[in-house]
Amino acid sequence: MSDDTGNSVVVKSGIKDPEFNTDIGGFQGRISELCDVNLVCVDWDSITLNKLPASIISSCEQEGWSRDRTYLNISDIESATPRDTLKDVESVINKLQAEHAWDYLGDEGECIQSVLSGISAEDYWSSFLILITIHMTEFARALKRTHSQ
Repeated sequence: MSDDTGNSVVVKSGIKDPEFNTDIGGFQGRISELCDVNLVCVDWDSITLNKLPASIISSCEQEGWSRDRTYLNISDIESATPRDTLKDVESVINKLQAEHAWDYLGDEGECIQSVLSGISAEDYWSSFLILITIHMTEFARALKRTHSQ
Protein backbone atom coordinates (compact mmCIF):
# COMPACT_ATOMS: atom_id res chain seq x y z
CA MET A 1 0.00 0.00 0.00
CA SER A 2 1.22 3.47 -0.85
CA ASP A 3 0.95 5.72 2.19
CA ASP A 4 1.41 9.00 0.33
CA THR A 5 -0.78 11.95 1.24
CA GLY A 6 -3.83 12.24 -0.97
CA ASN A 7 -4.14 8.51 -1.53
CA SER A 8 -7.52 6.91 -0.87
CA VAL A 9 -7.69 4.27 1.84
CA VAL A 10 -10.28 2.07 3.52
CA VAL A 11 -10.23 1.04 7.18
CA LYS A 12 -9.81 -2.70 7.62
CA SER A 13 -12.64 -4.76 9.04
CA GLY A 14 -12.85 -4.89 12.84
CA ILE A 15 -10.91 -1.67 13.50
CA LYS A 16 -12.36 0.50 16.27
CA ASP A 17 -12.45 4.30 16.42
CA PRO A 18 -9.79 5.37 18.94
CA GLU A 19 -12.10 7.88 20.68
CA PHE A 20 -15.50 6.16 20.64
CA ASN A 21 -14.52 2.48 20.47
CA THR A 22 -17.05 1.95 17.64
CA ASP A 23 -16.42 -0.17 14.57
CA ILE A 24 -15.11 1.95 11.70
CA GLY A 25 -14.23 -0.95 9.40
CA GLY A 26 -15.13 0.01 5.83
CA PHE A 27 -14.86 3.77 6.43
CA GLN A 28 -12.99 5.43 3.59
CA GLY A 29 -10.99 8.58 3.18
CA ARG A 30 -7.72 10.08 2.06
CA ILE A 31 -4.38 10.23 3.83
CA SER A 32 -3.83 13.87 4.73
CA GLU A 33 -0.78 13.59 6.96
CA LEU A 34 2.04 11.17 7.67
CA CYS A 35 2.59 11.57 11.39
CA ASP A 36 5.37 9.03 11.79
CA VAL A 37 6.37 5.67 10.39
CA ASN A 38 3.23 3.93 11.68
CA LEU A 39 0.64 6.72 12.13
CA VAL A 40 -1.38 8.58 9.50
CA CYS A 41 -4.20 11.09 9.53
CA VAL A 42 -7.17 10.04 7.39
CA ASP A 43 -9.67 12.65 6.23
CA TRP A 44 -13.02 10.90 5.72
CA ASP A 45 -14.62 10.95 2.29
CA SER A 46 -18.09 12.40 1.72
CA ILE A 47 -19.80 9.01 1.78
CA THR A 48 -18.29 8.15 5.18
CA LEU A 49 -19.11 11.62 6.54
CA ASN A 50 -22.73 11.23 5.46
CA LYS A 51 -22.93 7.93 7.38
CA LEU A 52 -21.60 9.29 10.66
CA PRO A 53 -24.27 9.09 13.37
CA ALA A 54 -25.49 12.48 14.61
CA SER A 55 -24.61 11.43 18.16
CA ILE A 56 -20.95 10.95 17.20
CA ILE A 57 -20.84 14.31 15.41
CA SER A 58 -22.43 16.03 18.43
CA SER A 59 -19.96 14.41 20.81
CA CYS A 60 -17.07 15.53 18.62
CA GLU A 61 -18.39 19.08 18.62
CA GLN A 62 -18.85 19.10 22.40
CA GLU A 63 -15.36 17.70 23.02
CA GLY A 64 -13.66 19.90 20.43
CA TRP A 65 -12.58 16.92 18.36
CA SER A 66 -12.53 16.78 14.59
CA ARG A 67 -15.45 14.83 13.13
CA ASP A 68 -14.06 14.71 9.61
CA ARG A 69 -10.77 12.91 10.28
CA THR A 70 -9.02 10.47 12.54
CA TYR A 71 -5.52 9.16 13.24
CA LEU A 72 -4.88 5.50 12.56
CA ASN A 73 -2.03 3.06 12.47
CA ILE A 74 -0.87 2.35 8.94
CA SER A 75 -1.63 -1.33 9.62
CA ASP A 76 -5.34 -0.44 10.11
CA ILE A 77 -5.86 0.77 6.53
CA GLU A 78 -5.43 -0.45 2.98
CA SER A 79 -5.48 1.16 -0.46
CA ALA A 80 -8.86 1.96 -1.99
CA THR A 81 -10.34 3.52 -5.09
CA PRO A 82 -11.61 7.06 -4.51
CA ARG A 83 -15.43 7.23 -4.26
CA ASP A 84 -15.82 11.00 -4.47
CA THR A 85 -14.01 14.27 -5.02
CA LEU A 86 -12.58 16.79 -2.57
CA LYS A 87 -15.38 19.13 -3.64
CA ASP A 88 -17.91 16.46 -2.51
CA VAL A 89 -16.15 16.31 0.87
CA GLU A 90 -16.24 20.09 1.23
CA SER A 91 -19.94 20.14 0.44
CA VAL A 92 -20.76 17.51 3.08
CA ILE A 93 -18.56 19.24 5.68
CA ASN A 94 -20.42 22.51 5.04
CA LYS A 95 -23.76 20.71 5.41
CA LEU A 96 -22.66 19.06 8.68
CA GLN A 97 -21.36 22.37 10.04
CA ALA A 98 -24.75 23.95 9.42
CA GLU A 99 -26.62 21.02 10.98
CA HIS A 100 -24.37 20.85 14.04
CA ALA A 101 -23.33 24.49 14.42
CA TRP A 102 -24.56 24.70 18.01
CA ASP A 103 -23.74 21.19 19.26
CA TYR A 104 -20.67 22.38 21.13
CA LEU A 105 -23.04 24.09 23.61
CA GLY A 106 -24.68 20.81 24.64
CA ASP A 107 -28.34 21.09 25.75
CA GLU A 108 -28.39 24.86 25.19
CA GLY A 109 -27.13 24.27 21.66
CA GLU A 110 -29.98 21.85 21.01
CA CYS A 111 -32.46 24.58 22.01
CA ILE A 112 -30.79 27.13 19.75
CA GLN A 113 -30.68 24.66 16.87
CA SER A 114 -34.39 23.87 17.26
CA VAL A 115 -35.24 27.58 17.10
CA LEU A 116 -33.03 28.10 14.03
CA SER A 117 -33.93 24.87 12.22
CA GLY A 118 -34.68 25.51 8.58
CA ILE A 119 -32.72 28.76 8.57
CA SER A 120 -29.41 28.72 6.71
CA ALA A 121 -26.29 29.89 8.53
CA GLU A 122 -26.08 32.87 6.16
CA ASP A 123 -29.57 33.95 7.29
CA TYR A 124 -28.97 33.66 11.07
CA TRP A 125 -28.18 37.33 11.50
CA SER A 126 -31.15 38.46 9.40
CA SER A 127 -33.42 36.11 11.33
CA PHE A 128 -32.04 37.38 14.62
CA LEU A 129 -32.76 40.98 13.62
CA ILE A 130 -36.29 40.06 12.54
CA LEU A 131 -36.94 38.31 15.87
CA ILE A 132 -35.56 41.27 17.83
CA THR A 133 -37.74 43.65 15.80
CA ILE A 134 -40.85 41.54 16.45
CA HIS A 135 -40.14 41.33 20.19
CA MET A 136 -39.32 45.02 20.47
CA THR A 137 -42.55 45.88 18.62
CA GLU A 138 -44.54 43.67 20.99
CA PHE A 139 -42.74 45.22 23.96
CA ALA A 140 -43.46 48.75 22.69
CA ARG A 141 -47.15 47.92 22.23
CA ALA A 142 -47.37 46.46 25.73
CA LEU A 143 -45.61 49.47 27.16
CA LYS A 144 -47.95 51.82 25.31
CA ARG A 145 -51.00 49.88 26.63
CA THR A 146 -49.62 50.13 30.17
CA HIS A 147 -49.11 53.89 29.91
CA SER A 148 -52.51 54.53 28.35
CA GLN A 149 -54.39 52.84 31.20
